Amino acid sequence: MKINKIIAGTLSLCLVGGALPVSEMTRSSSFISACAADFTEGTLNELTYKKYSDHVEIAKCVREATSIAIPDFIEGLPVTAVSDGAFKYCDNLTAIKIPDSITKIGDAAFFACYVLKSVELPDSVVEIGEEAFGYCKELTSVKIGSGIKTIDYGAFIYCKALASITIPDSVTSIEANVFDHTAWYDAQPNGLLYVGNICYEYKEAMPDNTQITIKEGTKGIADQAFKDCVGLTSVTIPDSVENIGYSAFFGCTGLTSVTIPEEVKVIQGQAFRNTGLRTITLPKSVEKIGMYAFWECGSLRSITVENPKCEFDDRVYTIPDSTTVYGCIGSTAQAYAKKYGKDFVPLDGGSYYFGDVNNDGSIDSTDASLILSEYALVATTGKSILSEEQKLAADVNFDNIVDASDASLILGYYSYTSTGGTESFETFLAI
Repeated sequence: MKINKIIAGTLSLCLVGGALPVSEMTRSSSFISACAADFTEGTLNELTYKKYSDHVEIAKCVREATSIAIPDFIEGLPVTAVSDGAFKYCDNLTAIKIPDSITKIGDAAFFACYVLKSVELPDSVVEIGEEAFGYCKELTSVKIGSGIKTIDYGAFIYCKALASITIPDSVTSIEANVFDHTAWYDAQPNGLLYVGNICYEYKEAMPDNTQITIKEGTKGIADQAFKDCVGLTSVTIPDSVENIGYSAFFGCTGLTSVTIPEEVKVIQGQAFRNTGLRTITLPKSVEKIGMYAFWECGSLRSITVENPKCEFDDRVYTIPDSTTVYGCIGSTAQAYAKKYGKDFVPLDGGSYYFGDVNNDGSIDSTDASLILSEYALVATTGKSILSEEQKLAADVNFDNIVDASDASLILGYYSYTSTGGTESFETFLAI
Protein backbone atom coordinates (compact mmCIF):
# COMPACT_ATOMS: atom_id res chain seq x y z
CA MET A 1 0.00 0.00 0.00
CA LYS A 2 2.77 2.49 0.91
CA ILE A 3 4.63 1.70 -2.34
CA ASN A 4 1.46 2.18 -4.36
CA LYS A 5 0.87 5.51 -2.69
CA ILE A 6 4.40 6.69 -3.43
CA ILE A 7 3.92 5.74 -7.08
CA ALA A 8 0.52 7.47 -7.08
CA GLY A 9 1.99 10.62 -5.62
CA THR A 10 4.73 10.70 -8.25
CA LEU A 11 2.24 10.23 -11.06
CA SER A 12 -0.01 12.96 -9.68
CA LEU A 13 2.87 15.44 -9.64
CA CYS A 14 3.60 14.63 -13.29
CA LEU A 15 -0.06 15.10 -14.22
CA VAL A 16 -0.39 18.42 -12.43
CA GLY A 17 2.95 19.64 -13.75
CA GLY A 18 3.66 23.32 -13.60
CA ALA A 19 0.24 24.13 -12.16
CA LEU A 20 1.41 23.28 -8.66
CA PRO A 21 2.80 26.24 -6.73
CA VAL A 22 6.00 25.67 -4.81
CA SER A 23 5.33 26.41 -1.15
CA GLU A 24 7.94 28.14 0.95
CA MET A 25 9.29 25.97 3.71
CA THR A 26 7.68 26.81 7.04
CA ARG A 27 10.16 28.42 9.34
CA SER A 28 10.49 27.15 12.86
CA SER A 29 8.67 29.02 15.61
CA SER A 30 11.94 29.42 17.46
CA PHE A 31 13.41 31.32 14.51
CA ILE A 32 10.39 33.61 14.33
CA SER A 33 10.30 34.27 18.08
CA ALA A 34 13.96 35.17 18.02
CA CYS A 35 13.12 38.25 15.93
CA ALA A 36 11.74 40.22 18.86
CA ALA A 37 11.04 43.93 18.41
CA ASP A 38 13.90 46.23 19.45
CA PHE A 39 13.30 49.07 21.88
CA THR A 40 15.19 51.69 23.84
CA GLU A 41 14.36 52.59 27.42
CA GLY A 42 13.88 56.11 28.74
CA THR A 43 12.43 58.05 31.67
CA LEU A 44 9.96 60.90 31.94
CA ASN A 45 9.42 62.23 35.46
CA GLU A 46 8.19 59.26 37.52
CA LEU A 47 7.70 57.02 34.48
CA THR A 48 10.01 54.56 32.73
CA TYR A 49 9.05 53.77 29.16
CA LYS A 50 10.02 51.56 26.25
CA LYS A 51 10.37 53.25 22.89
CA TYR A 52 9.77 51.12 19.80
CA SER A 53 9.98 52.19 16.17
CA ASP A 54 6.34 53.29 15.98
CA HIS A 55 5.01 53.52 19.54
CA VAL A 56 5.84 53.81 23.24
CA GLU A 57 4.77 51.63 26.18
CA ILE A 58 4.77 52.63 29.83
CA ALA A 59 6.98 50.06 31.57
CA LYS A 60 7.27 51.22 35.20
CA CYS A 61 6.39 53.94 37.68
CA VAL A 62 8.24 54.90 40.84
CA ARG A 63 6.43 53.56 43.88
CA GLU A 64 6.24 56.96 45.58
CA ALA A 65 4.09 58.55 42.83
CA THR A 66 0.76 59.98 44.03
CA SER A 67 -0.90 61.29 40.86
CA ILE A 68 0.00 60.44 37.27
CA ALA A 69 -1.23 61.74 33.93
CA ILE A 70 0.11 59.40 31.25
CA PRO A 71 1.09 61.47 28.21
CA ASP A 72 -0.39 60.57 24.85
CA PHE A 73 2.95 61.13 23.08
CA ILE A 74 6.56 60.64 24.14
CA GLU A 75 9.40 61.61 21.80
CA GLY A 76 6.86 62.18 19.06
CA LEU A 77 5.43 58.64 19.22
CA PRO A 78 1.99 57.58 20.53
CA VAL A 79 1.84 55.94 23.94
CA THR A 80 -0.25 52.82 23.26
CA ALA A 81 0.09 50.49 26.25
CA VAL A 82 0.53 50.22 29.99
CA SER A 83 2.75 47.16 30.27
CA ASP A 84 2.32 44.20 32.61
CA GLY A 85 2.92 45.27 36.21
CA ALA A 86 3.85 48.85 35.27
CA PHE A 87 2.19 50.43 38.36
CA LYS A 88 2.11 47.28 40.49
CA TYR A 89 2.37 48.05 44.24
CA CYS A 90 2.34 51.83 43.68
CA ASP A 91 0.56 52.09 47.01
CA ASN A 92 0.65 55.91 47.16
CA LEU A 93 -1.09 56.38 43.80
CA THR A 94 -4.49 58.06 44.29
CA ALA A 95 -5.23 59.23 40.73
CA ILE A 96 -4.40 58.10 37.22
CA LYS A 97 -5.31 59.74 33.91
CA ILE A 98 -5.22 57.43 30.89
CA PRO A 99 -5.11 59.13 27.45
CA ASP A 100 -7.07 58.02 24.42
CA SER A 101 -3.88 56.83 22.73
CA ILE A 102 -3.79 53.77 25.04
CA THR A 103 -5.16 50.53 23.56
CA LYS A 104 -3.95 47.98 26.11
CA ILE A 105 -3.83 47.73 29.90
CA GLY A 106 -1.50 44.83 30.69
CA ASP A 107 -1.74 42.04 33.25
CA ALA A 108 -1.50 43.35 36.83
CA ALA A 109 -0.78 46.82 35.43
CA PHE A 110 -2.26 48.56 38.51
CA PHE A 111 -2.30 45.56 40.84
CA ALA A 112 -2.42 46.50 44.54
CA CYS A 113 -2.53 50.27 44.04
CA TYR A 114 -4.24 50.33 47.39
CA VAL A 115 -5.35 54.00 47.51
CA LEU A 116 -6.34 54.49 43.85
CA LYS A 117 -9.86 55.97 43.96
CA SER A 118 -11.36 55.79 40.47
CA VAL A 119 -10.58 54.66 36.93
CA GLU A 120 -11.94 55.82 33.60
CA LEU A 121 -10.79 53.88 30.55
CA PRO A 122 -11.16 55.69 27.20
CA ASP A 123 -12.86 54.14 24.18
CA SER A 124 -9.43 53.48 22.65
CA VAL A 125 -8.69 50.70 25.17
CA VAL A 126 -9.47 47.29 23.64
CA GLU A 127 -7.77 45.01 26.20
CA ILE A 128 -7.81 44.83 30.00
CA GLY A 129 -5.35 42.21 31.23
CA GLU A 130 -5.64 39.66 34.02
CA GLU A 131 -5.90 41.21 37.50
CA ALA A 132 -5.14 44.60 35.92
CA PHE A 133 -6.71 46.45 38.87
CA GLY A 134 -6.83 43.55 41.33
CA TYR A 135 -6.59 44.40 45.04
CA CYS A 136 -7.06 48.16 44.54
CA LYS A 137 -8.83 48.23 47.89
CA GLU A 138 -10.03 51.87 47.82
CA LEU A 139 -11.16 51.90 44.19
CA THR A 140 -14.81 53.02 44.30
CA SER A 141 -15.82 53.48 40.66
CA VAL A 142 -14.87 52.16 37.23
CA LYS A 143 -16.00 53.38 33.82
CA ILE A 144 -15.01 51.19 30.88
CA GLY A 145 -14.94 52.62 27.35
CA SER A 146 -16.77 51.22 24.33
CA GLY A 147 -13.66 49.65 22.76
CA ILE A 148 -13.62 46.69 25.15
CA LYS A 149 -15.09 43.34 24.09
CA THR A 150 -13.47 41.06 26.68
CA ILE A 151 -12.50 41.67 30.32
CA ASP A 152 -9.80 39.25 31.43
CA TYR A 153 -9.67 37.08 34.53
CA GLY A 154 -9.91 38.84 37.90
CA ALA A 155 -9.46 42.31 36.42
CA PHE A 156 -11.09 43.96 39.47
CA ILE A 157 -10.95 41.14 41.99
CA TYR A 158 -10.74 42.18 45.66
CA CYS A 159 -11.45 45.82 44.90
CA LYS A 160 -13.45 45.81 48.11
CA ALA A 161 -14.77 49.39 47.87
CA LEU A 162 -15.83 49.09 44.20
CA ALA A 163 -19.56 49.81 44.20
CA SER A 164 -20.09 51.54 40.84
CA ILE A 165 -19.37 49.73 37.57
CA THR A 166 -20.18 51.04 34.09
CA ILE A 167 -19.79 48.48 31.31
CA PRO A 168 -20.54 49.30 27.64
CA ASP A 169 -22.68 47.24 25.29
CA SER A 170 -19.53 46.31 23.35
CA VAL A 171 -18.54 43.76 26.03
CA THR A 172 -19.55 40.23 25.01
CA SER A 173 -17.15 38.21 27.18
CA ILE A 174 -16.17 38.38 30.84
CA GLU A 175 -13.68 35.90 32.24
CA ALA A 176 -13.89 34.36 35.71
CA ASN A 177 -13.81 36.27 39.01
CA VAL A 178 -13.63 39.72 37.41
CA PHE A 179 -15.80 41.43 40.05
CA ASP A 180 -15.59 38.91 42.88
CA HIS A 181 -15.00 40.30 46.39
CA THR A 182 -16.12 43.81 45.48
CA ALA A 183 -18.75 45.99 47.19
CA TRP A 184 -20.87 45.65 44.04
CA TYR A 185 -20.79 41.87 44.17
CA ASP A 186 -21.46 41.69 47.92
CA ALA A 187 -24.51 43.96 47.55
CA GLN A 188 -26.14 41.74 44.90
CA PRO A 189 -28.94 39.41 46.00
CA ASN A 190 -28.52 35.66 45.70
CA GLY A 191 -29.51 34.18 42.36
CA LEU A 192 -28.76 35.14 38.78
CA LEU A 193 -26.49 38.19 38.42
CA TYR A 194 -25.94 40.44 35.42
CA VAL A 195 -23.31 43.09 34.80
CA GLY A 196 -23.95 45.21 31.74
CA ASN A 197 -25.26 42.85 29.07
CA ILE A 198 -23.43 39.84 30.49
CA CYS A 199 -24.96 36.98 32.48
CA TYR A 200 -22.27 37.02 35.18
CA GLU A 201 -22.98 34.27 37.69
CA TYR A 202 -25.52 32.35 39.71
CA LYS A 203 -24.69 33.56 43.21
CA GLU A 204 -24.76 31.03 46.07
CA ALA A 205 -26.09 27.46 45.88
CA MET A 206 -28.67 26.64 43.22
CA PRO A 207 -31.79 24.72 44.36
CA ASP A 208 -32.63 21.36 42.81
CA ASN A 209 -34.66 21.30 39.57
CA THR A 210 -33.90 24.93 38.71
CA GLN A 211 -34.98 26.25 35.32
CA ILE A 212 -33.22 29.39 34.10
CA THR A 213 -34.31 31.83 31.40
CA ILE A 214 -31.52 34.29 30.57
CA LYS A 215 -32.99 37.71 29.84
CA GLU A 216 -33.35 39.10 26.34
CA GLY A 217 -30.56 41.43 25.24
CA THR A 218 -27.84 39.44 27.00
CA LYS A 219 -24.74 39.29 24.79
CA GLY A 220 -22.60 36.79 26.66
CA ILE A 221 -22.50 34.18 29.40
CA ALA A 222 -19.46 34.79 31.59
CA ASP A 223 -16.78 32.21 32.36
CA GLN A 224 -17.92 29.78 35.08
CA ALA A 225 -21.35 31.47 35.26
CA PHE A 226 -23.13 28.21 36.14
CA LYS A 227 -20.14 26.03 37.01
CA ASP A 228 -21.09 23.03 39.19
CA CYS A 229 -24.76 24.07 39.37
CA VAL A 230 -25.93 20.47 39.62
CA GLY A 231 -29.48 21.64 40.30
CA LEU A 232 -29.78 23.22 36.84
CA THR A 233 -32.13 21.17 34.66
CA SER A 234 -33.06 23.68 31.96
CA VAL A 235 -31.63 26.89 30.51
CA THR A 236 -33.13 29.12 27.83
CA ILE A 237 -30.54 31.20 25.99
CA PRO A 238 -31.85 34.24 24.08
CA ASP A 239 -31.01 34.95 20.44
CA SER A 240 -28.89 37.95 21.45
CA VAL A 241 -26.10 35.83 23.02
CA GLU A 242 -22.85 35.71 21.01
CA ASN A 243 -20.41 34.08 23.44
CA ILE A 244 -20.70 31.16 25.86
CA GLY A 245 -17.81 31.47 28.29
CA TYR A 246 -15.13 29.11 29.52
CA SER A 247 -16.58 26.47 31.88
CA ALA A 248 -19.92 28.30 31.75
CA PHE A 249 -21.91 25.08 32.38
CA PHE A 250 -19.07 22.78 33.51
CA GLY A 251 -20.40 20.18 35.94
CA CYS A 252 -24.11 20.87 35.34
CA THR A 253 -24.89 17.16 35.43
CA GLY A 254 -28.65 17.73 35.53
CA LEU A 255 -28.66 19.69 32.27
CA THR A 256 -29.82 17.25 29.59
CA SER A 257 -30.66 19.57 26.70
CA VAL A 258 -29.95 23.09 25.50
CA THR A 259 -30.75 25.05 22.36
CA ILE A 260 -27.87 27.12 21.00
CA PRO A 261 -29.34 30.23 19.33
CA GLU A 262 -28.43 31.45 15.85
CA GLU A 263 -26.24 34.37 17.01
CA VAL A 264 -23.74 32.40 19.11
CA LYS A 265 -20.27 32.68 17.56
CA VAL A 266 -17.99 31.08 20.15
CA ILE A 267 -18.36 28.18 22.57
CA GLN A 268 -15.36 28.51 24.84
CA GLY A 269 -13.32 25.70 26.36
CA GLN A 270 -15.05 23.38 28.83
CA ALA A 271 -18.33 25.29 28.30
CA PHE A 272 -20.47 22.13 28.57
CA ARG A 273 -17.94 19.71 30.04
CA ASN A 274 -19.37 17.01 32.31
CA THR A 275 -23.01 17.90 31.68
CA GLY A 276 -25.95 15.56 31.11
CA LEU A 277 -26.49 16.64 27.49
CA ARG A 278 -27.83 13.91 25.22
CA THR A 279 -27.72 15.69 21.87
CA ILE A 280 -26.84 19.19 20.69
CA THR A 281 -26.96 21.20 17.46
CA LEU A 282 -24.51 24.01 16.80
CA PRO A 283 -25.96 26.45 14.22
CA LYS A 284 -24.10 27.95 11.28
CA SER A 285 -23.21 31.02 13.35
CA VAL A 286 -20.82 29.05 15.59
CA GLU A 287 -17.27 29.80 14.43
CA LYS A 288 -15.23 28.18 17.18
CA ILE A 289 -15.44 25.30 19.67
CA GLY A 290 -12.90 25.50 22.50
CA MET A 291 -10.88 22.74 24.19
CA TYR A 292 -12.78 20.13 26.21
CA ALA A 293 -16.04 21.93 25.31
CA PHE A 294 -18.10 18.70 25.48
CA TRP A 295 -15.65 16.33 27.14
CA GLU A 296 -16.92 13.96 29.85
CA CYS A 297 -20.50 14.30 28.55
CA GLY A 298 -21.12 10.58 28.91
CA SER A 299 -24.71 10.74 27.66
CA LEU A 300 -23.98 12.86 24.57
CA ARG A 301 -25.07 10.65 21.67
CA SER A 302 -24.66 13.19 18.87
CA ILE A 303 -23.42 16.66 18.01
CA THR A 304 -24.50 18.39 14.82
CA VAL A 305 -22.19 21.09 13.45
CA GLU A 306 -23.92 23.12 10.73
CA ASN A 307 -21.03 25.49 9.94
CA PRO A 308 -18.73 23.62 7.51
CA LYS A 309 -15.79 25.84 8.52
CA CYS A 310 -16.29 25.82 12.29
CA GLU A 311 -12.91 25.83 14.07
CA PHE A 312 -12.42 22.88 16.42
CA ASP A 313 -9.83 22.89 19.18
CA ASP A 314 -7.38 20.32 17.87
CA ARG A 315 -7.57 17.81 20.70
CA VAL A 316 -9.19 14.40 20.95
CA TYR A 317 -10.84 15.54 24.19
CA THR A 318 -13.04 18.29 22.68
CA ILE A 319 -15.85 15.80 21.94
CA PRO A 320 -16.37 12.39 23.66
CA ASP A 321 -15.22 9.26 21.82
CA SER A 322 -18.73 7.77 21.94
CA THR A 323 -20.38 10.83 20.34
CA THR A 324 -21.39 10.73 16.67
CA VAL A 325 -20.48 13.89 14.76
CA TYR A 326 -22.94 15.13 12.12
CA GLY A 327 -21.68 17.66 9.58
CA CYS A 328 -21.20 18.65 5.96
CA ILE A 329 -19.12 16.65 3.53
CA GLY A 330 -15.63 18.13 3.39
CA SER A 331 -16.22 20.14 6.56
CA THR A 332 -13.95 20.75 9.52
CA ALA A 333 -16.33 18.55 11.51
CA GLN A 334 -15.56 15.66 9.16
CA ALA A 335 -11.84 16.38 9.35
CA TYR A 336 -11.96 16.42 13.16
CA ALA A 337 -13.94 13.18 13.32
CA LYS A 338 -11.57 11.45 10.90
CA LYS A 339 -8.44 12.60 12.71
CA TYR A 340 -9.60 11.39 16.11
CA GLY A 341 -11.52 8.26 15.10
CA LYS A 342 -15.03 9.48 15.92
CA ASP A 343 -18.09 8.37 13.99
CA PHE A 344 -19.15 10.85 11.30
CA VAL A 345 -22.48 11.08 9.49
CA PRO A 346 -23.04 13.51 6.57
CA LEU A 347 -25.95 15.89 7.01
CA ASP A 348 -29.00 15.26 4.83
CA GLY A 349 -29.49 17.49 1.82
CA GLY A 350 -25.97 17.36 0.45
CA SER A 351 -25.72 15.97 -3.09
CA TYR A 352 -21.91 16.10 -3.45
CA TYR A 353 -19.45 13.69 -1.89
CA PHE A 354 -15.91 14.20 -0.67
CA GLY A 355 -13.55 14.42 -3.68
CA ASP A 356 -16.28 13.86 -6.27
CA VAL A 357 -16.50 17.46 -7.45
CA ASN A 358 -18.58 16.78 -10.57
CA ASN A 359 -20.87 14.33 -8.74
CA ASP A 360 -20.50 11.51 -11.29
CA GLY A 361 -19.82 8.81 -8.70
CA SER A 362 -16.06 8.67 -9.34
CA ILE A 363 -13.02 10.46 -7.99
CA ASP A 364 -10.75 10.93 -10.98
CA SER A 365 -8.83 13.31 -13.24
CA THR A 366 -12.04 15.11 -14.25
CA ASP A 367 -12.52 16.25 -10.67
CA ALA A 368 -8.89 17.38 -10.51
CA SER A 369 -9.33 19.29 -13.77
CA LEU A 370 -12.36 21.11 -12.37
CA ILE A 371 -10.37 22.11 -9.32
CA LEU A 372 -7.46 23.41 -11.42
CA SER A 373 -9.88 25.40 -13.59
CA GLU A 374 -11.47 26.87 -10.45
CA TYR A 375 -8.05 27.69 -9.01
CA ALA A 376 -6.92 29.44 -12.20
CA LEU A 377 -10.16 31.40 -12.62
CA VAL A 378 -10.24 32.63 -9.01
CA ALA A 379 -6.56 33.58 -9.17
CA THR A 380 -6.97 35.63 -12.35
CA THR A 381 -10.51 37.04 -12.12
CA GLY A 382 -11.75 36.41 -8.59
CA LYS A 383 -14.76 34.57 -10.02
CA SER A 384 -15.79 30.99 -9.23
CA ILE A 385 -17.29 28.19 -11.30
CA LEU A 386 -18.03 25.88 -8.37
CA SER A 387 -21.05 25.93 -6.07
CA GLU A 388 -20.52 26.14 -2.33
CA GLU A 389 -21.30 22.42 -2.06
CA GLN A 390 -18.75 21.60 -4.77
CA LYS A 391 -16.13 23.68 -2.95
CA LEU A 392 -16.66 21.62 0.20
CA ALA A 393 -16.24 18.43 -1.83
CA ALA A 394 -13.13 19.86 -3.54
CA ASP A 395 -11.28 21.06 -0.43
CA VAL A 396 -9.88 17.62 0.34
CA ASN A 397 -6.98 18.85 2.50
CA PHE A 398 -9.33 20.93 4.70
CA ASP A 399 -7.39 24.19 4.42
CA ASN A 400 -10.44 26.22 3.29
CA ILE A 401 -8.81 26.86 -0.10
CA VAL A 402 -9.54 25.08 -3.38
CA ASP A 403 -6.24 24.91 -5.23
CA ALA A 404 -3.66 22.69 -6.94
CA SER A 405 -2.85 20.90 -3.68
CA ASP A 406 -6.39 19.44 -3.66
CA ALA A 407 -6.06 18.48 -7.33
CA SER A 408 -2.77 16.71 -6.58
CA LEU A 409 -4.36 14.60 -3.83
CA ILE A 410 -7.26 13.61 -6.09
CA LEU A 411 -4.88 12.70 -8.92
CA GLY A 412 -2.84 10.67 -6.47
CA TYR A 413 -5.95 8.71 -5.52
CA TYR A 414 -6.94 8.31 -9.18
CA SER A 415 -3.49 6.89 -9.95
CA TYR A 416 -3.75 4.58 -6.93
CA THR A 417 -7.14 3.15 -7.96
CA SER A 418 -5.99 2.86 -11.58
CA THR A 419 -3.19 0.54 -10.43
CA GLY A 420 -5.49 -1.73 -8.41
CA GLY A 421 -5.95 0.21 -5.15
CA THR A 422 -9.25 -0.50 -3.37
CA GLU A 423 -9.20 1.70 -0.25
CA SER A 424 -11.65 4.59 0.10
CA PHE A 425 -10.48 8.13 -0.59
CA GLU A 426 -10.64 8.98 3.14
CA THR A 427 -8.53 5.95 4.04
CA PHE A 428 -6.05 6.75 1.24
CA LEU A 429 -5.55 10.27 2.63
CA ALA A 430 -5.05 8.96 6.13
CA ILE A 431 -2.29 6.49 5.23
